[in-house]
Amino acid sequence: MSKWLGVRIVQTSENLHAYQEIIWNVEPDLIIETGIKHGGSLVFSASMLTILEACGKIENGEVLGIDCLIKPLDHPLTKKITTFVGSSVDEKIVERVREFVKNKKRILIFLDSNHSHKHVLAELRAYAPMVSVGSYIIVNDTGLEDLDYYKPDWVRKGLVKGSNPKTAVWEFMKENNKFKIDKKYTGHPDGFLKRNKMNDLIFDFGFYNGLDAEHYIKKGFKVVGLEANPVMAKKGIEKFKKYIEEGKLMLINKAIFDEVGVMDFYVNDIYSSWKRWIAEYNGVKAKLITVETTTLTELCKEYGIPHYIKVDIEGCGVHVARHLFTLEKKPQYMSFETRWENFGEVFAWLLVSGYKKFQLINQLNYKDNSSGLYGENLPGEWYSYEDLLERYMKFRDLRIIDKKQLSLGWLDVHASL
Repeated sequence: MSKWLGVRIVQTSENLHAYQEIIWNVEPDLIIETGIKHGGSLVFSASMLTILEACGKIENGEVLGIDCLIKPLDHPLTKKITTFVGSSVDEKIVERVREFVKNKKRILIFLDSNHSHKHVLAELRAYAPMVSVGSYIIVNDTGLEDLDYYKPDWVRKGLVKGSNPKTAVWEFMKENNKFKIDKKYTGHPDGFLKRNKMNDLIFDFGFYNGLDAEHYIKKGFKVVGLEANPVMAKKGIEKFKKYIEEGKLMLINKAIFDEVGVMDFYVNDIYSSWKRWIAEYNGVKAKLITVETTTLTELCKEYGIPHYIKVDIEGCGVHVARHLFTLEKKPQYMSFETRWENFGEVFAWLLVSGYKKFQLINQLNYKDNSSGLYGENLPGEWYSYEDLLERYMKFRDLRIIDKKQLSLGWLDVHASL
């Protein structure tokens, strides 16, 4: 019976050696484990994170364990360990995990619970989007596919040749191009899935208080922020000086428009917009100033095509949508704050620009005026352009009837190629 720091662990020395190497190189501040058995693997992960902290590579590392049955664990390192009791593929558990990982910088995941093809594939689909670029999701016991004999209790659980963790990996890899199988590690053949380094650039149009940009930076992205209001831009430059010096943030004090130049702009302490009536929506008189303008095309020429663009610029979103169509290569994901006066034009430009999947997200769900999640991390299902129009019109109709009771909040439209 093998133990790690006094707690029984069901892992080979070969795998533990591979794990410590990966943890050292990835530098995760969160390790998630599904299927924790005796708890030895949790202690192993906690001890590795403690070492990373002592070496100054991370701060406040945590381990999250998930299993249907969890025995009490009495160990000094349990202060770094959180556990969720339940099935790793239960939607309520998955949602709790999504919430848990929100403020983590780098995430590494081990899957070692139910080894049936169906369960492992469901785990991969649920947890893979949480894995940080350059990190891993590691599927245990993929070697079951290569056995010549299967115990009767394995067969009863659906573990046979052609239906096991490795076949789940194979099916997952057919539908996902964000990971590659790292053949360097052989303890779980084809089970070490590394997230590819992809486009790490995000455009944040409507920087405001910087909460969205900070969230993206903590997830490993570089951000080009655009803020037309000079007061807010100055505050952002002061607040996020460290990110700017590190090259993680470029904050530009310009407005997005159809052409490069200058434009009239209205500002007060709450709102700002190129349209006076939007800036004075709260009843506070707005001051007229002049700001420099740029275009989406110019920004893409200078910084490259981003992975995602967030557009929350009080009525100017249509200027981004028009230029989006002209780009030879498009961002994978887009989001726009919708407005009654131009939602149809924004939706239409998204469609003709090649975006095929859509979601409407109510911003009332997010605090501090942030735009929240985007892309593959959105909790809902994607739907067609026709469904997008139908849902939006129903929301608008309810809002016309009673916006205080029947149609609260405001919507962002998210789009994916």
